[in-house]
Amino acid sequence: MAEPIAIRVPKETVSDETVLVINWLVPNGAFVTQDEPLVEVETSKALLEIQATSAGYLWQCYKAGDEVAVGAPICFITDNVQSPLLNDSECDHTVEPVSEVAASAPARLTLQARQMAKELGIDINTFQNGSLIRSRDLLVRSSQPTPDKPCPSATQPAAPAVAGLALQWENLPKRKTAEARRLANGQTATVSSFVTMPCSLAQQRANFAAHKAEVSFSAFLIFEVARLLRKYPVFNSVYWQGKIGLYEKVNIGWALDDGEGLVVPVIFDADDKTLDDIQAEMERHSAAYVRQRLSAKDLAGATFTISDLSGKGVSMFMPLISEGQSSILGIGVDLLTLAFDHQLAEGHTAARFLKELSARLSEYNQTANENKRQQSELSCAYCGSGVSELQANKSFLLVCQTPARAYVCSLCLTNY
Repeated sequence: MAEPIAIRVPKETVSDETVLVINWLVPNGAFVTQDEPLVEVETSKALLEIQATSAGYLWQCYKAGDEVAVGAPICFITDNVQSPLLNDSECDHTVEPVSEVAASAPARLTLQARQMAKELGIDINTFQNGSLIRSRDLLVRSSQPTPDKPCPSATQPAAPAVAGLALQWENLPKRKTAEARRLANGQTATVSSFVTMPCSLAQQRANFAAHKAEVSFSAFLIFEVARLLRKYPVFNSVYWQGKIGLYEKVNIGWALDDGEGLVVPVIFDADDKTLDDIQAEMERHSAAYVRQRLSAKDLAGATFTISDLSGKGVSMFMPLISEGQSSILGIGVDLLTLAFDHQLAEGHTAARFLKELSARLSEYNQTANENKRQQSELSCAYCGSGVSELQANKSFLLVCQTPARAYVCSLCLTNY
């Protein structure tokens, strides 16, 4: 009998310390094939499916609702359904069992835990040899009383709620808490300012719908913004310790929320993509969002964000800058709002960015209206039949030299 194969929470696709088990896709003890999805886990960015690395019988180490350390085994696969894989104590852990050699080695700390230990002044040598220490373990240690630190009062602050009313508390999804953390970090690291400019987008959207364009208005918007960021790289950057970091790539995140929670998929290298490329990528994101199959890779790496609420009828709102960025564009029905880090840019530059973007959007709108006007004015110089009337009769207009720069319909031409 071969040794059991451990299926681990992958480190290369998850930036968290732990993940939450959402749903087992295969019952305990069932036979699975290689690459078959086994379990859904929730990270701070998205739902993630963990697949079988080989065929065999599945043995779960956790149940739905449990947290599992990244890199630890979440289940095992054996080649024999009768083999007693692990006892309960071996399965009930959040870190991988260590060997006798590893058990005698110093405690291992995650990068976040090592940094936190330094900030809290905690001696890492006081932890048990062979253990894996996470940042939450340090928070527990820092709250324990020591000879020079008296035990804190057991009194907890009251919840900020209406007095006298009962509450039912529920844990927020990891994605929501991660979103709040990123936005809070973004607000802490930036001196947020914003500029707003009028720009009616209702007509633009109507023109796209009327002409049955192969690309959406949102794709057109990302296309134009990406090219503007080449001209205004200060908005495709990040501030750190008195320096500006200019991103070499233009990766635009677009806020997507159709009732299944807010996510921000990323269009990578948006300034190098065609309109069709951007539209295809957005359609892929939307389809994956509906099936809750957006990967962590789809949601990481944005250097600039667009939040478009114009389709929801929102006139204006104040978007929040995310961590690792310096700007975000808010799209309302009547107004464009650019929130930016005042440590890197100023209102005049933001105004020029918005003015040029508004001009590009208006230019498209004017062109579409002119084409529509010209089409509506076309008619036969002899019978006066217009375009719609001729189309109903399966006829058409041709350019006519006499009278000059006029048109003649195919019916009149036949009887000429």
